[in-house]
Amino acid sequence: MVLVILMLLVISSMSFSASTRWNAMGGEHRFIIDTTNYTIYPGRITMFGNAVFVIPVPKSDVKEFYDQRYFTDDGFVTGVLLNIKNMTLAVHYNLDSDGTRNLRKSLAGFLPDSAAIEDAQRDLRNEDFGSDEWIKAKNTMDLLNQKSRLYNMDVKTFPDIFWAMKTGNMSIGARLAIAMDSSSDSASLTEVPVKNESGMVIGKNVLPVEEIETSAKSIDFLIGATMYETPAGDVDLGLGIGKQSFSDDDPNSKYTIESTGGLDIAFNARLNKPLGKDAKYTLVPILNFNTGSLPSADYNEITAPKTSEVSYMKGDLGVGVREKIRDKGLVVIGLVGGYNATTTKAITTIVTEQEDKPTTRTKKEFPDTKDTTLGATLLAGCEYPVTKWLIVRGGANMKYSKLNDEITVTKKIEDFADETKSSTEDLVSTKKSDSFTSYYNMGIRTIYSGLIIDFLLARNLLHRGPYIISGASGGTWATHICVTYAF
Repeated sequence: MVLVILMLLVISSMSFSASTRWNAMGGEHRFIIDTTNYTIYPGRITMFGNAVFVIPVPKSDVKEFYDQRYFTDDGFVTGVLLNIKNMTLAVHYNLDSDGTRNLRKSLAGFLPDSAAIEDAQRDLRNEDFGSDEWIKAKNTMDLLNQKSRLYNMDVKTFPDIFWAMKTGNMSIGARLAIAMDSSSDSASLTEVPVKNESGMVIGKNVLPVEEIETSAKSIDFLIGATMYETPAGDVDLGLGIGKQSFSDDDPNSKYTIESTGGLDIAFNARLNKPLGKDAKYTLVPILNFNTGSLPSADYNEITAPKTSEVSYMKGDLGVGVREKIRDKGLVVIGLVGGYNATTTKAITTIVTEQEDKPTTRTKKEFPDTKDTTLGATLLAGCEYPVTKWLIVRGGANMKYSKLNDEITVTKKIEDFADETKSSTEDLVSTKKSDSFTSYYNMGIRTIYSGLIIDFLLARNLLHRGPYIISGASGGTWATHICVTYAF
């Protein structure tokens, strides 16, 4: 019995550490048993109960050292996992979901034009109050403020709840992750010109604004099952669906932005097939399929005159083998082939202004463009126990990518003698490229009783020559740390 408990502690301690572990072993968590597994196979969370983890994330730009799919640049990621009889409950903070990432990417597209803001502010100062030019500048400023409010939405994944239950040789699990932010403003003041019957400005009213409401939300729901010791091996399954949306309603300017799209569906499957009588080797085929669309502003000739509806379909298929070495170590090799297709539908508004004529706005739809990437990744990693309390890791991968990038170009034919013979035509052109990249990293783990500390080392650590010990180069020696306490 004591031996069984000891072995369970060893297996669990090997699995804790989140991305610090597998990023140091080739960069693919699905080929090993790791805590990151349960973000796509929620039935696996029953292996990791009774633990608390904290991952500090520095504010500096070190995004290459951790997987942006799971973790956000927001100070820290943390979670608590509890076993209650045959169930496991967990609450996490800042553990990103696919939907949260999609929402954040869409909101980043509302980055306001600083030059346009300066122009509008200058016109508001210099033009006569209430004049047509002043009103035009104010309307422009209202639209820019609307974009700024959406851009400044700070969506964080919380609450983020996991639940799983093990019965017999099966575990079933679920995850509900909600990320949201909202703001309202009814305290600011607005200046409204007062005009007489002839349209002359005769006064000014300073009034509180009607309530301006801005919101952004992402909801992800994930279910899955893990079946142990089937004739084929251990089977992991996960199915997720997510919905994202945003809006901004300014009743003072009558401007409203609402989103369309924002759906994400993902399916993941994995098999862990022991090989040989002693199960020293494990064959690990993996499969992923993901389709959906990013949330985008619903087209409006005033509030959203330029929009891009982006949909995607991607997936990968891979196979890996891991080998046990000594008591706590392992070696893993794997090959993953991937496909990613992104389709963009762009819409713009052509504004025509002529003297003594009203301004006209015409909706124009560009041809759909599709970017396709085919890739293959070969990876290898090793985890080796030096002592009972120290484990070292290392890994590398090589990636080949083939990109087919479609862009819209405009073909123009101009006839200076007869303008009726002039024409324009939007065409889709293609750019192709091939790339080959390589990556490596290293890490260490220290274990003391139930305290587990994992370090992902700086990739330039071996390139500092004599400064590796003194630190005189000013560089850090670790880029990512995960502290776990298993109780």
